[in-house]
Amino acid sequence: MTAPESQVKKMETRERNQKLERNAKHKAKVKSKTLRRKAFSNAAAYAKEYKDKEDQEMRLRRQARALGNFYVPETARLLAVIRIRGINDMHPKSRKILQLLRLRQINNMVFVKLTKATMNMIRKVEPYVAYGYPSLKTVREVLYKRGHGKVNKQRIPLTDNSIIEGTLGKHGIVCMEDLVHEIYTVGPKFKEASNFLWPVKLSNLTGGMTDKGTHYVEGGESGLREKYINSMIARMNVGGVKKKSKRKVVHVIGDDTEGGKKKAAHAVTAQKAEQHVVEHAPCPATGQITTGHPKEVTKAPAPKPAGTTHAPAAVHAAGMSAGPKVTTVKPVVQHGDSVATATASKETVKAAHDGEIGKRLQQAGAVVGAITCSLVWDNTDDLDLHCTGPTGSHIFWNDKKGKCGGHLDVDMNASDKHVTGCPVENIFWEHPPKGKYRLWVENNTSRNDGATPFAVRLTKDGKSQDKNFKDIEEYEEIDVFEFTV
Repeated sequence: MTAPESQVKKMETRERNQKLERNAKHKAKVKSKTLRRKAFSNAAAYAKEYKDKEDQEMRLRRQARALGNFYVPETARLLAVIRIRGINDMHPKSRKILQLLRLRQINNMVFVKLTKATMNMIRKVEPYVAYGYPSLKTVREVLYKRGHGKVNKQRIPLTDNSIIEGTLGKHGIVCMEDLVHEIYTVGPKFKEASNFLWPVKLSNLTGGMTDKGTHYVEGGESGLREKYINSMIARMNVGGVKKKSKRKVVHVIGDDTEGGKKKAAHAVTAQKAEQHVVEHAPCPATGQITTGHPKEVTKAPAPKPAGTTHAPAAVHAAGMSAGPKVTTVKPVVQHGDSVATATASKETVKAAHDGEIGKRLQQAGAVVGAITCSLVWDNTDDLDLHCTGPTGSHIFWNDKKGKCGGHLDVDMNASDKHVTGCPVENIFWEHPPKGKYRLWVENNTSRNDGATPFAVRLTKDGKSQDKNFKDIEEYEEIDVFEFTV
């Protein structure tokens, strides 16, 4: 018995629709894969471009210093403008300029191309805004965390690259990294990218504002901040997302027994205790308790008469005051992966632990190996110790264990949450392979306006060699040791 004609037509229509749906899904999948590949390749190209530009500036700065000249960096082309005041007693022209800049609400921020016309507009509304030159890190963090696009006159969060590709794909901007690059470099399609972005809604300034009606150079909040706008944006970009728990999940592979669970619980408890020490331990050199922000400093309790410590070696190298003597306490340390104590001769250990640098290393729990290189300094900057060995591996904060057997076991001031005024870094080798070694120091983050003196120590064959340096600028690299084993 044949089926009714209506049922046959219904089945044919259903099959046709299912086929069209499958084809559409397949095309979307292929397109998504192609866009994903393009996004990865573009991101890699941009990273190389940023690194090449940074290296070029570093080379020009060093060349100018070697010749006794001055290096003048490139003029900024991008402004980040934040509205900080309301409409009370505002001139109609000022209100119109803020509307043209799309700054209709307090704490709104926009990226503006720096030209003579835009600068004249911003100067007329200077009492109502704070502005400056944003860094690549600031642009990326703001767009990834609070970026919203204008799609069909609606405010849509940028949660997928397809949102960007659908609107800006015709201009060659198909992913978030393309958008960040176009904004930061003020590219040829900056106008389209800027109009696509909705004004960023920032949170209230952490810690509050001092005086909105006074210029920044006079101690207030409004006006031009130049590069210091980045710290203000960072303090206004902390909210808006629910903070994740800092407790790490400890899991022992293949051990689901009661004993394994107890070990995991003990590990979590130990981690909490270490975190408490990191956040509240006083600095041996200054007797101050450093918290998450480098400016948040409180006096430590009065020292007991028992044993005292001296100022670190980097202080003596720069000829600065040693400060009060305090009791010996566990310093603020950010360790890498836990390692066993290296096997080194008694002469090598004694040489590494000699003097003020040695006391700092012992307090930090740094390991001494057959070859050990240590770095100490005396402020809240983030100096990093780098090394390349015979195998070509690069040991630094992002890759603490090298193929040559080296290990970065102590790394301080890497995070703004755990900052100390007497930090140390340490790299050691238990069984160093034969070949050429090169070590250098880089200032990754400058949190101070003054000089940053530092000292480095190389210990091998039972002897130690110390070098003192007067200053290192932000993002500057200084070679400290080069030797062959």
